[in-house]
Amino acid sequence: TANRMTSSPHAHANTGGVYWLLGLPVDALNLAESAAAIQEAAAAGTGLIFATPNLNFLRTATADAAFRDTVLATGLSLADGMPLVWLSRLLNVPLPERVAGSTLFEYLRTRAGTAAPLKVFFFGGEPGAAEQARDNVNLGGGGLVAVGALSPGFGSIPEMSEPAVIDAINDSGAQFLVVALGAQKGHAWIEYNRARLQPMVISHLGAVVNFAAGSLARAPCILQVAGLEWLWRLVHEPRLLSRYAGDAVYLLREFALAALPLAFMRETAGANGGLRIASTPSGPDGQALRLTGALDRHTAPKLSQALAEAEAGGAPVTQISIDQLVWIDSRGLGALYEARWRRSPAARIALETPNPKLLRLLELNRALCLLSPRGDSDPCG
Repeated sequence: TANRMTSSPHAHANTGGVYWLLGLPVDALNLAESAAAIQEAAAAGTGLIFATPNLNFLRTATADAAFRDTVLATGLSLADGMPLVWLSRLLNVPLPERVAGSTLFEYLRTRAGTAAPLKVFFFGGEPGAAEQARDNVNLGGGGLVAVGALSPGFGSIPEMSEPAVIDAINDSGAQFLVVALGAQKGHAWIEYNRARLQPMVISHLGAVVNFAAGSLARAPCILQVAGLEWLWRLVHEPRLLSRYAGDAVYLLREFALAALPLAFMRETAGANGGLRIASTPSGPDGQALRLTGALDRHTAPKLSQALAEAEAGGAPVTQISIDQLVWIDSRGLGALYEARWRRSPAARIALETPNPKLLRLLELNRALCLLSPRGDSDPCG
């Protein structure tokens, strides 16, 4: 049976909203809310692929449109790295806290509730790590029970997607599939197989398999809180030096060229002018929306309401024109992302007449890719 895996926003309830943070979406959820969204999706069978972007995700997404699109095609995106939290504070994005993938996994693992434990399958990691992670998880009970493990080696994505591999995962009865193949390859593998996979919750969680296997120790809590977990990882995995150095250069560049200018613009943005939405027919069964005014944290729910009403009325939105916007912030961009990637995949975001200020805002926010057709090779930056 094909999995009903979608990136629908109905797979979880995010009352905090979705924000666009310099090239990728982040959901404003804390650890407990994130865990609840996963458990709810698994129990309801709605299907949820979630991502845990960090600074390296941002850096990679600016150069690799295919990778970027696999992250955009998720139903939940959680800020894994402290640099993302630091950037969010500078840009007045209200992320409640960092939600690291490994912390989220441990939270699910150690909290036994009234419901049956979540059935997890490990796919990837170093040779033998998935099997050891399975055995370790099953030693202690709690909120997870491991029902399978597979170390696929280092083949190509098609080689790792043979029917025997997919059948092993599906036949296990797993509700939660943890993938660990390296971020780019892992997300590409998930996207390649998402229609064939039956676990209701799927995520690439990087080092989680090695952490669960005991072959790699997490940093002490004091380093995690201080945002210095990278230093601990570097001591134990010196091969990460070149990646972390590149990430540091990228962070400094984005701070200077994007985050700092946006922070100054926020201070001089002026009063919220409100948002007006005009609707016109678009084709035989659709409608186009034209936005005028400011699309920001105050007015973004109005766009979400208009989209929901269009769906309920049987005339989904096929175009959202933003030419007349005078201001857009991270929440407004998050609303456009939601509209196009999670709610109305057929919708096109259109900027048909020149609007220099709006184009500048899109450029600084690394959001120009929101104007491109889905699957386009243009980077966000």
